[in-house]
Amino acid sequence: VFFLMIRRPPRSTQSRSSAASDVYKRQILFIANDASDIQSALFKHIQSLQDSLGKTFQPQTQYNLPENYCLNGKDPKKLTIKQSTIEFAKGPCSPVVIVPGHQGTMLRAQVNCPVLRKERPDIFQACGWDQCEKGFFKNVPANEYTIWIPPLESPMNLFSPNEKNSICLGAFLQLHYQNTADPLIRFVDTPGIKTDWFGRTPETKSQGQCGFRPIQNMFPVSKIQPGPTSGFAQMISYLERLGYQKSYSMQAIPYDFRKTITTNDASKLIEQSIDYMYNLVGKKAVSYTHLTLPTIYSVQISVVAVSL
Repeated sequence: VFFLMIRRPPRSTQSRSSAASDVYKRQILFIANDASDIQSALFKHIQSLQDSLGKTFQPQTQYNLPENYCLNGKDPKKLTIKQSTIEFAKGPCSPVVIVPGHQGTMLRAQVNCPVLRKERPDIFQACGWDQCEKGFFKNVPANEYTIWIPPLESPMNLFSPNEKNSICLGAFLQLHYQNTADPLIRFVDTPGIKTDWFGRTPETKSQGQCGFRPIQNMFPVSKIQPGPTSGFAQMISYLERLGYQKSYSMQAIPYDFRKTITTNDASKLIEQSIDYMYNLVGKKAVSYTHLTLPTIYSVQISVVAVSL
């Protein structure tokens, strides 16, 4: 695990507005090799807060922090959001921003059947579809599919020995480059396919959990989660036990990992989250991420790494 203190770049090197650069003074970044690092990293951060807040909190072992520790022991179920925010601001913890690493976000694709069938009949056929109108003995695509990681019954089944399933998955994950000045539309999906992260499509908006659902338990069999596919599930559960609340004292930043760091909106969302929570509780945010260059660079900051 590495503990990275975020430092504001010298004024002579700043290219962003002073308001935007102030965001980076409000952040501490932990890079974790896996989600089990959360307890050790969080404990180190709580220790570092004591001096900055001018307070001394009851010492705790890093694996024995009590329930609702960040709310001074108060039960969030018995508090209003405003009361919880006040208690969190007075407590020993800082708000958290969680940024998954590469391939650490569930992706969801919308299908425009007529367009896909016309523009890419090869993909249409590989996925096992034959028309867009429902009827007996007809294979019609659904409106949406989870394409990372696809369910076992999906035509993109990652574990199927059928080559057509692999072709279908590859076609849905593929991006196409177009020469444009706007980086956010420089890489586009195949015509007839529109991809976003789980929770930001019409059929999944109610299931996104403020961005937390797509960064945990991604394996299609819910009761079987190999270490990497569990994502930040363990971390999120642990933070909630300490009194953190989604959207208020912790935020998740899912993103389309297929795109480059300059062509997705992760950097903007990270900056907005850090700024929002700093204004809410008056403390520096803590960012947790897996060790990948895109997720580090996406916050566009200078760091000093100190090995824990």
